[in-house]
Amino acid sequence: MKCIRKFTPVSPYDIQGLESWLQDLALQGLYLAWFRPLFSTFVQDTPRQVRYRVEFCKEADRDGPPQDLKDLYRDFGWDYVGRAWDSTLLIFRTRDSRAEELHTDPPLQGELLEKLARRLGRRFFGQLVLTLVLAVLCAVLMGPAPVAQLVTHPQLPVFLLCLILSLLGLPSPFRSWRRTIRLARQLGEGAPLDHQVPYPHHNRKSLAEFSAAVVLLGLLAVTWFWDMSGENLRSTQEIEDFTPLPLGSLERGAYADVCNAHHSLLCWDQWEVCQIGDADRMGDGIFWTRMDINWYRPVLPALAEPVAQGLLEQAKWPGDDKWWTIPWGTWDDWTVTEYAVDGLDWCAVAEYPGGYFHLAALSGSGRAAVVQYTGSGNLADHLEEIAGMVE
Repeated sequence: MKCIRKFTPVSPYDIQGLESWLQDLALQGLYLAWFRPLFSTFVQDTPRQVRYRVEFCKEADRDGPPQDLKDLYRDFGWDYVGRAWDSTLLIFRTRDSRAEELHTDPPLQGELLEKLARRLGRRFFGQLVLTLVLAVLCAVLMGPAPVAQLVTHPQLPVFLLCLILSLLGLPSPFRSWRRTIRLARQLGEGAPLDHQVPYPHHNRKSLAEFSAAVVLLGLLAVTWFWDMSGENLRSTQEIEDFTPLPLGSLERGAYADVCNAHHSLLCWDQWEVCQIGDADRMGDGIFWTRMDINWYRPVLPALAEPVAQGLLEQAKWPGDDKWWTIPWGTWDDWTVTEYAVDGLDWCAVAEYPGGYFHLAALSGSGRAAVVQYTGSGNLADHLEEIAGMVE
């Protein structure tokens, strides 16, 4: 017999709609073989009038209902077809018009659906908690400079898209939960279910959600793979996108320099440059003369300026990943000066009290960069060289 795949237009938890859909297809000669939320498989045969019933069985597992339950239903003329995706939702059918209904006591059937409603309620609140966790995670990752983080962070755009997808997916389990509660109440009041009701003939939302999930996972995998592939340190001579400001132009002596390439969904071209010179004594501590340059070319050139401004704010905050030590609560002590430089959209230089910690951030030609420097030089004296990195 020929097998046909058809798009599934109803939710497995729309019990009445699912039964109605399967019964209508049987009148067209299509009999369910396997149910799936997106595409279900049918066997083509002679059209007949067939009744389908969806049953909740708490004891069922992935292998189906217990054998004694299948035997009992078979004695009443009903054959087990398969699961309605959820392992506890079972599909039975009969071609015998005289076969007795599986449930003749609506309140008893209502008790079964109350158990299903509780399961769906827990599932909905579980997804709600997951959505809140994703929201908190995104808020933490965005920090004080959300645009800069969104563009430069490798996984943040995917997390945000997952959050949006999770938010869009909340109404479906909520509707299933509320629908099951209504059916359970109806049965509890003694009113039997209507097994032939109107149902949607398309469900593009499920297909869209599935496609979006596949795309998101693919993007996350590709971004992660390429970002990890760039973890090999290399010489700054290999940089083709720009010429880094050399530490030697601000400090005397030899220094070591390395660079690394990174990628994100909204900023595929990223460079991280580290230049380390000699140790220097300041007050009671010893500090390394060092310069770090982070360079970005966002996918959307208009994002370059807000990225540069955000990078400056991020660099002013202390953190465990910072190689310079600035006391917590003193990031407002920075003195920030903006400069008008030909060829740049925006440029600012920041200096911390004491004249040892320096920052410069700039944007131009759809590119953005931030320079973090510890030493006795002054970044403001090298604006032309700094501007050359993004021109």
